Amino acid sequence: MKNRSYSVILFVVIFSQILTSCRVLVSQNPSDSFADKKLPLQLELLANQKQELPSDLKKHIIERVKNDRNNPNIFEVAVIDSGLDLWHRDYVDQLAFEVEAGQIAGVGVDIMGKDRFPSYVMIEPTLFAFGAEAIRDGLIIKPLESPLPFIKRINDRFTQILLEEVGKNPELNKSLFSKLQPGTLTVFGIEKALYDWQKNDALEAYLKRKEKYPDQIITADTKYVGDGQTITDSYVDEAQRGWILDVSKNLPFALSAAAYISGFDHFLKAVENSLEKIDKEMDFNRHVKQLKDFLSAHNKKEDGTPDKSIVESTYWDISHQAGAYILLNYKAQDPLRKLRDIVARITRHPAIPTNEALSTLPKIVDEIFGRLEKLDFSKEEREQLSARRRAFDAYLEAARQMTVMVEDSAEGDKARANFRRFSVRNYHPFISIETLSNLHHSHVTSTVARQSPNIRIYPVKVVVQSVSSPNEEKELSAEMIRNLKAWLDNSIVNKMIAEIEKEYSLKNLTREKLLKHLEKFLKKNQESVLFINQVFEAIKAVGQRKIKIANVSLGIAYEKKYIKEQTFDSIAEDVFAEFVRYQIGDTIEKYAPKTLFFIAAGNEKAWADGISRTAFPVGITSHRFKMISEREKLPHVPNNRIHNIVAVGSINPNRGTLTPFTNLLIDPNIPQIFSTGEEVMGSIPSGTSDQFQHFSAEALKEVHRTMSGFDGTLNKFNGKIFKNKDFIDLKEKLAALSLVGPNIGTAYPVFLKTQIPMEREELSGTSMATPTAAGKTADEENKLQMKLGVLPSDLYDHPEFTPEKMIERILTRAEKSSMSQSFDIRMLIKQIETWPEAPGTAQLKAATAKVKSLSDSLKKPEPVLEQP
Repeated sequence: MKNRSYSVILFVVIFSQILTSCRVLVSQNPSDSFADKKLPLQLELLANQKQELPSDLKKHIIERVKNDRNNPNIFEVAVIDSGLDLWHRDYVDQLAFEVEAGQIAGVGVDIMGKDRFPSYVMIEPTLFAFGAEAIRDGLIIKPLESPLPFIKRINDRFTQILLEEVGKNPELNKSLFSKLQPGTLTVFGIEKALYDWQKNDALEAYLKRKEKYPDQIITADTKYVGDGQTITDSYVDEAQRGWILDVSKNLPFALSAAAYISGFDHFLKAVENSLEKIDKEMDFNRHVKQLKDFLSAHNKKEDGTPDKSIVESTYWDISHQAGAYILLNYKAQDPLRKLRDIVARITRHPAIPTNEALSTLPKIVDEIFGRLEKLDFSKEEREQLSARRRAFDAYLEAARQMTVMVEDSAEGDKARANFRRFSVRNYHPFISIETLSNLHHSHVTSTVARQSPNIRIYPVKVVVQSVSSPNEEKELSAEMIRNLKAWLDNSIVNKMIAEIEKEYSLKNLTREKLLKHLEKFLKKNQESVLFINQVFEAIKAVGQRKIKIANVSLGIAYEKKYIKEQTFDSIAEDVFAEFVRYQIGDTIEKYAPKTLFFIAAGNEKAWADGISRTAFPVGITSHRFKMISEREKLPHVPNNRIHNIVAVGSINPNRGTLTPFTNLLIDPNIPQIFSTGEEVMGSIPSGTSDQFQHFSAEALKEVHRTMSGFDGTLNKFNGKIFKNKDFIDLKEKLAALSLVGPNIGTAYPVFLKTQIPMEREELSGTSMATPTAAGKTADEENKLQMKLGVLPSDLYDHPEFTPEKMIERILTRAEKSSMSQSFDIRMLIKQIETWPEAPGTAQLKAATAKVKSLSDSLKKPEPVLEQP
């Protein structure tokens, strides 16, 4: 991943957000991925959420927009952010939809996506390289409308070939490999397994094992071998019973023991033959190469060469996700049929087991562990124990159901409808995993909308994630260098550079040397350049729309370097920061001079003085330029002329004390107010909430510990008994997604996050304080608008609604905190409207408490056993 001196920040305090990969998001601009500069229809429908729009809601929106045209009391607010859930029921009635020829034509703007539907969904176009005509210069040429059916045809044929190879081989026919069945593997899973076997010399190890330790080769008659053997009992268990799908590997569980199974050498040859045949028949290797070529073009190191490790890991991730998707017969509109049925059944007919029934659970646990102490039990005894384990797991399933219980039937109906609508995003191979954490814009939008029913939101999407957009980055960097060179020709800019030389005690900082370091800086920070350009375009879009108030809960921040060896890097950052501030001011002055921008101060627990610490767009004043202008009686530069920005920090509304995470803007030119930014309840897309992930992890912790085997660490019997669990309903394929994991302590919380359709969550940050201030100001200005009889179309140019006058009214309404001793803290905290808890929250908390109670009842001393 590229190193970045600047960091693009959504100003929300988020905990436990862990990324497992250094992958960057593929550009959301079609022209960066497709030669014809258009998204295939399936990608387009996912990107703009159109396929999720119910017909009745569509009719309602069209009718509401028609009524809005005749409503003199509408007040429009722009929200510049990372993309929102377009159909969220909390605010869908307040989005500024555009209707043309009786159809919904847009609802804002997506800057990078060049689209009028700024959805929070982040697309993943990579898989469209598979099956395309060609890849040229990192662009997909003539992709299939959807590669998934093509992948399914390849996989079906490959499975057929492999099973035929196994069936005609006498050695394999009498081995455990004969248990292979359709629907338990994919060509991608086998390809990865072959790669690992070859890398680890599995064949050589198998042949040596067969020659020297034949009793370690697993057959259908192999018994548990007990202590002191190289072969583990878990391999025996897997090989004999585990020929069911492990979705994470696109293989049967049993194949993790493949190199111990009799006939492995023959199976390896069958795999190689099958891959060779599928390549000849369906050109499989060419399609794989195209997919990797596309990844190579979009995942490069700083030296411009492909990052091979990321390319390989991403290939396996994406191909396995596609394999699981087609293998489990997902339907695009409803991929989790079984899970939806469970939710529906619970919401309509709660079937919670009685406390008496649950109380038998410890007895089953005791019996299981008691039986485990006998190492030399017979096959029949093991089968009985397996039956008891299934009973135990049935109770676990009951506990699991308790956690997703929604008792109110009316809310249950809504939950089911929302589940179907949102579930497609969570694991679809055409959707980036970044989507699951992109809740910021929706939350901010809901907070603004909550302040008044007359507010209409015009969303503007900018991508804040680390994005691979090589073509656009190259063009923008070249354009920015040109603009920097032109900017450096200004006489006042040269005076500013001279001031920077004095600060660093330098002499003769030539233009050529400065440009060299600026070019180096831009090369390292291309993603920041991309973001900054999107901010420029967002400002233009807001001005073009003539929107009176805009909310900006994002920005870029950096600290000045003070180490001597980094002097020229620091100078480049200083000069670039001055340039960006200048350009932001110039863009606002030219394109949106009558819009009042509410901008988050940031959450770094620091000051931003524009010199040692810089944050923009909130802090665009240049103290250097100001000093020069005043000293030499020169006109102020654009960023020092504008007066239509309000900085917003966070405060505790009850105590009047600053929130510990809030930044302070030290800038006499920009007024700063403080508003409610602590634990603000707001709307989020379903499947993005961490709330019940944390609840369930705590509640299930003791259940997890008592079962003593799901993480393979507590005793030597874990792998044997719990490695291959069958508590999931395999016929219905509930094992498809996160529940397939062997560790319920980690898998189930993730499952809750992505599948329970929760639609509100408390978030904290100056990102949350900013929309409370912007929304409340819009509400107050709207009241004045109605009092004066000003039409929405006349609001932007009306003399009573200039940014300066609106700021005066804001500062008049703002209270002074009595808790400040050194400077005025102006608070805008009265009559702020927030959302109540999401429907079903109380019931889910109660259900989680029941699981916690169950967990407590299961506590018992852990067995003290020697490790093998």
